[in-house]
Amino acid sequence: MNSAGDRVIVGVPGDEDDGVIASGYSSIFISSSGGWIEEDSFSTAFITSPGDGEGQSVSMNGAGDFVIVGSTSNNGRVYTYSSSSASGWIERQKITASSPGFFQQNDAFGSSISMNFSGKVS
Repeated sequence: MNSAGDRVIVGVPGDEDDGVIASGYSSIFISSSGGWIEEDSFSTAFITSPGDGEGQSVSMNGAGDFVIVGSTSNNGRVYTYSSSSASGWIERQKITASSPGFFQQNDAFGSSISMNFSGKVS
């Protein structure tokens, strides 16, 4: 959730997408008139196998305009997305284990993620 408490990201790792069981996705919700409405949802083109579980872990920066999404598929992946009023939510980067072969299939890389308030690297 962002620092104002009016935008949140929710991971849905068990969702079936286009017939792929537990491929998962993530949704952004915004507060509106005392309720919550879905602003956007996304899953990556890289998620293609049953059990990929995108949205296994999610985090949002304080401004609510940068999120990271974890997936434990294929030795694990982490995706970054940013938002702008002109273009909506855009995938910015895919992060994988830095040492292929070191991380094994069941190591759960991407199962737990977090970011700082700004969401930026100093």
